[in-house]
Amino acid sequence: MGKFSREKGARWERELAQLVRQVWPQAARSYHQCRAGEDGADLEGTPGFWCEAKSGRKVDYRPALAQALATSQSWLQTHPGEPRPVPVVMARDDRAPPVAYLLLSDFLKIVAARDAPDVPGEYVPNFQI
Repeated sequence: MGKFSREKGARWERELAQLVRQVWPQAARSYHQCRAGEDGADLEGTPGFWCEAKSGRKVDYRPALAQALATSQSWLQTHPGEPRPVPVVMARDDRAPPVAYLLLSDFLKIVAARDAPDVPGEYVPNFQI
């Protein structure tokens, strides 16, 4: 990846962190991917979610979602007993509004939790939609 692409990605991560602070005031760009090969989400301070940020001319969300799924699963190995964070890709094509991609099963759990917040089961982040 060239310097321009890395800088563009870093700008999007910073902008995205600013956008999501509306619901997660502690959200910040993560530097895990820069440290000694450690693999982490692109954003920190997003409890219950594993956020990958992607930007470009035409973002292919599929590999990014596969990456988010894999890294969130490996995170569970070092955090036993904690619930799996919801993998989500927050992407923006050039000159287009940002979008979020997640598994339908995770989306349905979030909606179900909103509609019936007292249902026991897998952890779903507590927020208003």
